Amino acid sequence: MRDYILSSLAAGNRLDFGDFALELTFEGTLDGANAKFDPAKNSIGAALRLSKKAKALLATLKPQNATPVPEPEIASVVDSASRAQDTVTQGAKILLAGKNLLVDPERDDEGVELRDESTGETLCTGEVLKSSMTTLDCVFASPLANGRYRLVLRTRAAQSAKVPSVATRAIAFRHTG
Repeated sequence: MRDYILSSLAAGNRLDFGDFALELTFEGTLDGANAKFDPAKNSIGAALRLSKKAKALLATLKPQNATPVPEPEIASVVDSASRAQDTVTQGAKILLAGKNLLVDPERDDEGVELRDESTGETLCTGEVLKSSMTTLDCVFASPLANGRYRLVLRTRAAQSAKVPSVATRAIAFRHTG
C-alpha cells in the first residue's frame, strides 16, 4: 500500500480518500524534457486536503494532557523608595516578584496599572522598565490621592496565550508633592 501511494503521488496523481486527499505540489521550472530537479530553483511539497466533514470533526477534538497556560502570580510588591511591601510611591521604582510576569511593553493589551478598588476603573498605567518571567520593574508617575488601590498586571507570559492573563494585588499608594 505504501509503495502504491508513493508511486501514485510521484506520477502526479491526487489520492482521494473521501474525507481527505493527498497530493504533491511542485514549484519552479524545469528547462527541457530531460532537466533534473535542482533544489536551488525548485521545491516539492506535500499537501493534505480535508473535507468539510473532517474539518468539523477536528474542530470538536480536545487536546489530551494539554499543559495549562500558566497564570501570572505576584508574590511581592516592593517600593524602592521606602522598601515598604505592597506600597507604591509616585515616581519611585516598584519591584514586583513572582511567576510569569513577562510583559511586552510594545503591546497595548499588556502592562501594569492601578485601578480603583471598588469600581475597577483604571486610574493610571505604569511604565514598564524591565520585565522577566520572575521580576518586573515599573514606575507610576501619575498623581493619585493617597489610598488603597488594586495593582493589575496583564501579560501573555505563556507564549501560546491568545489573550492576556491577569494577576492582581491590593496596594497602598503614596502621593509625593
